[in-house]
Amino acid sequence: MNIDMIEAQPNDKARIIEILTYAFEQNASVDYIVKRDEARLVRIRKLMEYAFKVCCRYGKVVLSDDRNACALVQLKKKKFSFQSLLWIFNWYYTLPESKT
Repeated sequence: MNIDMIEAQPNDKARIIEILTYAFEQNASVDYIVKRDEARLVRIRKLMEYAFKVCCRYGKVVLSDDRNACALVQLKKKKFSFQSLLWIFNWYYTLPESKT
């Protein structure tokens, strides 16, 4: 089976975030950093939004032609910048609070 990949467009963002969120829902590495509570999927979605932004800026985002698979590729090592710090703060402060 041959799958053709196309460069993602800005209007593909929601679909890519959806694919990644459900793909990483049961991932052990994500389990380590994302709290297991009622807001877990929202937190994973925010994490995937951040990854999407980073790869759009510093790499490439591709989507299968049937829009059921995607890949985020970081082409170069990201250097620390004030912009990346703002992204991290924005991501952190938009996470839902736990009800514990």
